[in-house]
Amino acid sequence: MATFANRSKFFVKVRQRDDLYRTFPYSAPKAARAYLQQLRTQGFKPVLGQHEDTIVVRLRTKGF
Repeated sequence: MATFANRSKFFVKVRQRDDLYRTFPYSAPKAARAYLQQLRTQGFKPVLGQHEDTIVVRLRTKGF
């Protein structure tokens, strides 16, 4: 049995506004969502995403 998990950083970006781009660790999705809401209240249309550069694969065999 194998399980896959995306453990990459989260990012928040606004189109054509590179100064508002921020990354957040995998362990801080609440901080990323808070920044997203902060930008929305300022009138921006931010996008929340997650990179795909750190993948954890776990292989397990019954009995071991």
